[in-house]
Amino acid sequence: MIRIAIVDDADVICEAIEAFLNCFSRENKMIIEYDSFCSGSEIIDQLSKTYYDCIFLDIEIGEMSGIDVSRYLREILKNEITEIIYISSHRQYAIDLFDFDPITFLLKPIDEQMLIKGFTKFLKRLKINEEVFTFKKGRDLHRIPLKDILYFESSDHKIILHTLNDSYNFYDKIERLVALLEPQKFLFVHKSYLVNSKHIQNFEYDTITIDNGEVIPISQSKRKIIREWQLENEIEETGWRF
Repeated sequence: MIRIAIVDDADVICEAIEAFLNCFSRENKMIIEYDSFCSGSEIIDQLSKTYYDCIFLDIEIGEMSGIDVSRYLREILKNEITEIIYISSHRQYAIDLFDFDPITFLLKPIDEQMLIKGFTKFLKRLKINEEVFTFKKGRDLHRIPLKDILYFESSDHKIILHTLNDSYNFYDKIERLVALLEPQKFLFVHKSYLVNSKHIQNFEYDTITIDNGEVIPISQSKRKIIREWQLENEIEETGWRF
């Protein structure tokens, strides 16, 4: 799943980008969530609570400009990961924005082909980083290589990320992580556990054992799905057909 923020005080611009994202997600079978904001202060308030993969950011949005938002994102939050696509009616801003490493600069009225080109460039950058899981705790942004993650545990409205050496707590929903990480061969074995299949040592009927020796339950509702997954992957690895 991809999270997008759209920041523009013109409804017509927000609606155009929203329509583009809806169309793009349908045609490419991607899950894209977006939030729209009409001022810099609104997005800054949200940035302290929500991580976005990309921000479509108007430069002239009232008292707090897009440049102010960028400075807050990069210098205060120390977030160098969220990508920025700038929007403006004035080309002269472009040079002033290089310090914030934007994806591109879109002139109003937005040309659809330039929008597609900019979003495609964002997706390419995102793919480069897809082997890393990114999460936010307070104002700190953490990046953990997927290969180092043993499993995610949902507990008391929090997520606990377990690696061989550490654990990290942060707020998120297990369902979002499932949608994000199932393509990376993470298995949703229980309503509270999402496990990295690369760290599974042994399958039993109702449990799995992972590399650190922990035993994790497989819920009754998941056993058939997990068994089917196990058989499919045995076929992929051996080339056998039953």
